[in-house]
Amino acid sequence: MNQNPPQPPPAQPLQGAPLLEALPPKQAPLAPAGGAPANTPPLPKHAPPQAVFLWFFLAVLLFSLYLLFTIFQPFLHSIILSCVFTGLTYPLYLRLLNITKKPMVASLIVLLCLTFLVALPITLMIIGLIPQAASSFSAINNWLADKHLATLLDAYVQPLLLWVHNLFPELDVQSLDIQDSVVSASRQTGQFMLNAGTYILSNIARFLIHFILILLMMFFLLMDGAGLLSKLQYYAPLKPQQTEGIMDGMRRMAKAVLAGGLAIAVLQGLAGGIAFAIVGLPAMFWGFVMVITAFIPVFGTSLIWIPAAIGLYATGQTGSAIFITVWGVAVIGSIDNFLRPVLMRGGANVPLLFTFLSILGGINVFGIVGLLYGPMILGLAATMLEIYGEEYHSILQTREHTPRGKKQQAPPPVK
Repeated sequence: MNQNPPQPPPAQPLQGAPLLEALPPKQAPLAPAGGAPANTPPLPKHAPPQAVFLWFFLAVLLFSLYLLFTIFQPFLHSIILSCVFTGLTYPLYLRLLNITKKPMVASLIVLLCLTFLVALPITLMIIGLIPQAASSFSAINNWLADKHLATLLDAYVQPLLLWVHNLFPELDVQSLDIQDSVVSASRQTGQFMLNAGTYILSNIARFLIHFILILLMMFFLLMDGAGLLSKLQYYAPLKPQQTEGIMDGMRRMAKAVLAGGLAIAVLQGLAGGIAFAIVGLPAMFWGFVMVITAFIPVFGTSLIWIPAAIGLYATGQTGSAIFITVWGVAVIGSIDNFLRPVLMRGGANVPLLFTFLSILGGINVFGIVGLLYGPMILGLAATMLEIYGEEYHSILQTREHTPRGKKQQAPPPVK
């Protein structure tokens, strides 16, 4: 019986030899059954880099977003306003949702409140405002044509100009034609109000369509806005707390403008209109003008009721002049002093001067919607500066500032 010869033991790696020497030698690829060597396909020598696919994807993405913006551009103001009003009315929607337990019903109630409490009164006010504006400027022009202004200037302004000329002889204040300037300004303002009224009346259908679009978009945003906001935070190339900070900053700025600014301006205009109605002046028109001047820092509505009191006193209506003055100080002024801190609680911490400049610049660039867009852009810029300060706090904090006029000392040599 043949026995297999004993096999030698496998070679052990030497102590301390490198690990690569202990690995088995690389074997050649197995040949096929016919004995021919295996043909493996060679790798491409010039494989396209991954950056090509990335840039192509970004180009297609940006092009699709541009096309989407082109489609939505005619409704851009409606989309922005619907998002702003949705953010402001969302707490009310959540309270109604807890009561009704039905998102559709809660959303409809919010839209009905917005329509009957805000939109309908504004529409009626604008319709009644146009004839009062025309009659007001007509009365002013008639008063100016009857030379009441010349009498008033001779009695009060000319002595003041003479005193200024005696005090500063180099100033040629005697050549100022104040009467012609006032008459020209009055005519230009009246023509502007007439053109604005004609524009509003001719575009009522357009405004109505945009308002219906705002309500329709708000209906879906109130129900699905939370999911859309989560998607936006997911796609934004920012940290979640940064995206929330931007949204919160713009929401607080919108609240400061609409609740703290516009609501106070409307209340002051309403109070001024009541006082003007009592003394027999066009209440709706001058109340609307007070709403506009309420955004001017320091002076505010006093730019309207102080000249009105002076005019009443100059025409011999001393009691009405005293009443307007007392009402302006006690009622109109107290609205700004007491209600502004309450309504603007939790609003944006931005100086009033910057808010006023953003409103003027926004109206100049965007029109009437700039009343809201300007402060919101200001809030966005302020929030981005806060994020920059938080993100680079360590660099900004450890930065060494050399006083002007002193040379920075060289560090001590290392021993």
